[in-house]
Formats: sequence, structure tokens, C-alpha cells
Amino acid sequence: MRIAESDVMMGNVGAYTNYLVDIARKSEAKSVLDRPVIFLHTLFGLCFAPLVILQPVTTSLLGCAVSITFGFFLLIISIIWWPFLGFLLASSWLWNHIPITRIILFLPGVFIAEFAQAFVGLMPSMGEWESRGRKIAICGSWPHSLFVLKYKNI
Repeated sequence: MRIAESDVMMGNVGAYTNYLVDIARKSEAKSVLDRPVIFLHTLFGLCFAPLVILQPVTTSLLGCAVSITFGFFLLIISIIWWPFLGFLLASSWLWNHIPITRIILFLPGVFIAEFAQAFVGLMPSMGEWESRGRKIAICGSWPHSLFVLKYKNI
């Protein structure tokens, strides 16, 4: 099911994210480690699953903090997010272009991707649901994160 970015709302951000992850995994070059990566995403995702209970509270409280601080808190959140994004994109590039790095990146890459996904899930969306979905998809599709970022209209 294709979901346009303009149609992404709070109720379908999960479907949009799953769509992006599925397309990225199908479109990128295949590796012997693709299935183990998906398994580890699921395993680590289960470890971070209890944080789902906190999401409504943290997104509300942090959203209020952003409003009160006139966006300064949003700057802090962005400063924390950028190193995660940099690692995910750089390691995605290495994974796709230098196959020997796959063994080195395998475990830490999936863990950092899932940790970053939990971070994005706890942060306020500020009404930008397509941006939140794309960030979660970048994390969830690792090592194919570059595909999600590169192709704006998939």
C-alpha cells in the first residue's frame, strides 16, 4: 500500500513507516546478513518495547518543554539526533559499498539503530508526522537507511 507523505497523520504514521522500511529492504542490494539483521531488529525492538508505554507521556511533556523554551529544547533534541543519523547513514553507506565492513557493523549497527528508533519514538513530533515516520524508517530499515533518505517520493 502506497502512502503519500502529505497523507501521513498520527493514525497512519506506523503504516507509513512500515511501507518505507519494506520498500527499502526490497530495493537495496541483498546480503547474506539481511535475515540476521531483521532478526536482530526484532530482538532488540522487543527489548525497547516497554518504552511504548512511556511514549504518550514523554511526547506530551517534551512537547510542552519545547513550547515553553521557545524551541530551544527542540535544538537540544536535534543535536542529540544528528550523531545517530550520521552513524546510521555512514554505516549504511559502508554496508552497501564495502562488504567486508558488514561483519564489524552487524551487531553495533542494529543496536544503535534500535536505540535511535526508541529515542525518536520518545520525542515530540510537533505535528510533523511524515518526518517522524521517515526518521523511524531510517532507523528500522538499517542497513538500508540511505535508501529511505535518498528517495523522497518512494
